[in-house]
This record gives sequence, structure tokens and C-alpha cells, in this order.
Amino acid sequence: MRILAVTNLPWRTDISVGNTLSNLFDGLEGELSIAQVFFRAGTPLNAFVGDCFAIPEKQLAKSILTRKPVGRRLVSGQKPQLTSPNDGLSDAYNKARQLRWDSLLLLQDSIGRFGQWRSSNLYRFVEEVEPEILFGALGRVPVVNELLVDLAEKYSLPLFVYAWDDHYSIDPSRKSPFYRIRVALERASITKCASRANKLYVITPELGEFYRKTFSKECSVLRKGYRFDRCPRYEKTTGEIRMLYAGNIGAERWRVLAALTESLNSSVEATFQLDIYTHSPISEEMSRALNVGNSTLHDGVPAEQLPALFAASDVLVHVEATEPKERERCRYSFSTKIVDYLNAGRCILSLGGPTTATEYLKSNDAGIVVNDLSALPEVLCHIATRRGLLEEYSAKAWECGRRNHNISSIQQMLLSDFEDARRMHR
Repeated sequence: MRILAVTNLPWRTDISVGNTLSNLFDGLEGELSIAQVFFRAGTPLNAFVGDCFAIPEKQLAKSILTRKPVGRRLVSGQKPQLTSPNDGLSDAYNKARQLRWDSLLLLQDSIGRFGQWRSSNLYRFVEEVEPEILFGALGRVPVVNELLVDLAEKYSLPLFVYAWDDHYSIDPSRKSPFYRIRVALERASITKCASRANKLYVITPELGEFYRKTFSKECSVLRKGYRFDRCPRYEKTTGEIRMLYAGNIGAERWRVLAALTESLNSSVEATFQLDIYTHSPISEEMSRALNVGNSTLHDGVPAEQLPALFAASDVLVHVEATEPKERERCRYSFSTKIVDYLNAGRCILSLGGPTTATEYLKSNDAGIVVNDLSALPEVLCHIATRRGLLEEYSAKAWECGRRNHNISSIQQMLLSDFEDARRMHR
């Protein structure tokens, strides 16, 4: 079955979105052929090394002035370079990613809207790979949504979209004209794409209910999964307690990690060591807060190295923002890292929220959840003096994953949906 995946970022296993896609389609290389179209600079890095078409954002911006279409096909079958996901991005671009000003996000949206991405090269690429299914993220970047709709209508293709965040809601407290214009553009593209889609996947039931009412479209929950064949062995009685966080530290998550770092360094009950691995751009303020005492800040590592790091840890840290506005923005979200942690069979310490994700861990008793960060010193003391909690919650985490995240069931749903749509469009 031939799939065309459209993403903003290149599909890489060391980027959150790409890691999720790789997980969902892992092991299906013999059943699916996946070609890819993406916008941001970079190199794909996934098991489906095949036909790719790149429309770099920088070239797209220039095309507004030149009025010349941009985009090029990458060499078919060429093995991607094992470079960092941030390679090819300027310091100014990374700084803008940290700031996330509405004016800059509106500029990004406008580049996609007015840039010359429609081209004979793109359409020739699509016609040569002959996709039977379109698959992409229903995200906040309008050009991705618009390209999906354009191809679905031009070639009469079934369209499947995946929403792993709520980018449709409006924050009524924000009066900035940049914000209002940006959201209007994004909501219009989301509505158009969702309305055209044959099927809408969502990351949480709560988001599914919201989008079902908003777009009159039935939704299916789609999350990462694993085999969960055998629970990893874990036993910890004495010695240093090693904690690990791996993932994005933007969206105020770094401030929650800073509160954890402060508590760890003031603890006298036991020696804690926190290791933070991230591909996020790091400011001096972040570095000062996180790279101190018992906390060490590391560059991100390839996804294939993470299981070994998880296995060498006693506690895996999950972080959600605590600020009301950020919590509201993420209220329907679910960190894909949680499923990785469940599969690792280690005690999960969830900080921040409350959000859908923290409530999920709490309702399944799959981790130690701390919404109020002022309680952190007491919780750390409890962990240090009751080492049995580490083993107890390691088993609970893995069992939650076994119940709710079996990859065989997830992939069976995807393949069945794709095959039904292909059959109907023949």
C-alpha cells in the first residue's frame, strides 16, 4: 500500500513528531511504502528511506519575491545523514523558536501561505510515487494542511489526518492583533483539512470529543505503542537514585525541571542525580538553572540510544507546564514520551499540570504525580526513604502500557482504515 506522508518537519526518529510516526509504522515496511513531503530544513531519518520531496522554509520565503516555485526531490533510496535535527538551522531561527512570539509565528504562517510551493516538480513527484493514501498532521502550520487538501482534491485521494494537539481553540485573554490574525489563518486551514479528511485521529479521548463536536467528524484515539511482551526486571535497594528526563524543554517545561533541580540539590535524605537530554535550543538562563549541582544538561541523543538510558535510570521524569495559560493550551495533549516511559518499566515521576496526561497517569496509578511543585521536597524524601516505591511503580507503569498501548492493536486499526479507504476509492 502506497502512502504519502506530509509533515512540517522532516520525519526523523530523534524529533518528537517523527519518533511517533516511526513508532506507529514500525515493522510495516513490508506492507507499506511511504513517500514523504516536508517543509523545514533538515534530513529525514527513519526506516522508510525512500522517495522524499523537500520544500525548505527559507527557499519558500524567497519565492514570495521571486515568484518562482521551489522544492526538490531527494535522491530515491539515499541513506539520510545521521545529523542533529537542528543542523541547517541558523542561530536566529533557533532563537525565534525559543521566543515563539505571535508576530514571528504569523510570519511563518504567511511564508507558507504566499510562498510558491505549488509546482510542476511537486505534482510530478506525486504522480511518480502514485500514492493511494494521504497521511499528515492536523497542526497549526497552515501550509501543511493546505498541501494535504490540495493533493487530496487534485488526485482524489483518501486523506487521514492526526491531531496530537489542540491548535483550534482561541485564548480570549490574548488581544494581540498578531495573535488574532494568526489564529484566524490557522483555524481556517484546520477546518478545511478536517472537513476534507476521511478519518481524523486524535491523541486523547478529550480532544476527540472536542473535535467531533467542532468538525462533525468521528475520531479515533491514536497513540504510540509497544509489544509489551516481558516486563523489564528492576530492583533498587541502596545507592544513588538516578533520574532522567528526555525531551523538549520548551513551553515552560524547563522551569518545572528547574524546580526539581533545586529540590534535588537541597535534599539531604539521599543522593539524587538528574540527567536531562534535549534537542531544544538552550538559552543561558536555562543552562544556569538546569546544569548545576546534581543536575546535568546534555545534548539530545538519537532515539535508539534512549532505551539504554532509560534502563540505567531509577526514575523517569515527565514534565507538564504549571502556568494556567500553558496548561489551558495543553489541556488535550498527551506526551508521547509517556508511552516510551511505560515500556521502559521504570518509576515515572510526573511534575506539573494538571493536564490530560497527568490525569491519565494518576487514574491508571502508573506514576507518582506531583501537580503542586511545593510538595516536591516531601515527595523526594518519601522516595528516598521508601525505596520499594521505585520497584512498585516500575511494575505499575509497565502494566498500564500492556493494557492500553499494544502496538499490534494500534497498527491493525491503521491498516484496516487504510485498506477500507483504498478499496472505496478504486
